[in-house]
Amino acid sequence: MGQIADILESRGELDEALRIRREEQLPVYQRLGAVRERAVTMGKIADILQARGEPDEALRIRLEECLPIHREMRDLVSVAYIRFRCAKLRIERGGFGKGEERTIVDELAESFSIVHDLGHAISLVAVGSLFGQVLAAAGQHESALAVLDEAAAAVEKLQRLQRVAQIRGLQEKIRAGGS
Repeated sequence: MGQIADILESRGELDEALRIRREEQLPVYQRLGAVRERAVTMGKIADILQARGEPDEALRIRLEECLPIHREMRDLVSVAYIRFRCAKLRIERGGFGKGEERTIVDELAESFSIVHDLGHAISLVAVGSLFGQVLAAAGQHESALAVLDEAAAAVEKLQRLQRVAQIRGLQEKIRAGGS
């Protein structure tokens, strides 16, 4: 059923995908006591809700339903992903500039620290790029440049030269006084 929900979601049939996740997948995982699978499914429900324009409920699910389970299981990759997604969601709904700056920075800092420590190059590029931009927008230019240096180094290892150029361009913009 999860694969069917994935297909429906990719086709934009969000209501039916949401129904399957809530009414068919979750009850099975709850009966089985499959805590991790339940948390993953809740994350997919949050994705659907976000796509449907319900960012507050998506954020609540990630923070209250998913994050505690992944922390308890010491699933650091998932913790980093959730913190990154929460920060992105807050930014997308206009939280930067509306009092959520500290929370966004904290979420990205935790995510960045985890992916850095784990050596996840692809994640380091994604998180570092956003984190660097957020730090620059918050006026923390030196920290932003350092984070972007790490992101650029990671993407260089992946040999994605166009992405390296984009990150280096961000750094030049910061050095020139922009964010």
